[in-house]
Amino acid sequence: MENYLKPLKTKLTSLLGKRYFDLYDGEQSFIVYPTNHINLINDFISIEVATCVYSNINEYAHIIENIVALYDQASILSDKISEYVFINVAAKEKHVSVSIGGLDSDLETHYFKTIPELLTYMKEYDNY
Repeated sequence: MENYLKPLKTKLTSLLGKRYFDLYDGEQSFIVYPTNHINLINDFISIEVATCVYSNINEYAHIIENIVALYDQASILSDKISEYVFINVAAKEKHVSVSIGGLDSDLETHYFKTIPELLTYMKEYDNY
């Protein structure tokens, strides 16, 4: 792991306890500056927690404040439907999206204005 990720990893470990995860910063976009997207990952879930420009990390506070609920609900949903679950942030609007699928089914993406709306959707996924 890159040295600049260690403080974020420590912070997330203190929040998530013994839940298994790693940080991945290999996804990059370039609008004004080269921006790495930092994702908390385990085998079947990915949650975007920050971006990084030239080793300067911009944490998504609304994601980190809710990381335990997001991690647990994404893990439950992934186990229940045997699919990947990806949670991403539309940075300007602070909206969140969930993409489900990609293993045995097509990827479907849904957008939400708040974390509680996203959590409710994941909890009630079979009802949609």
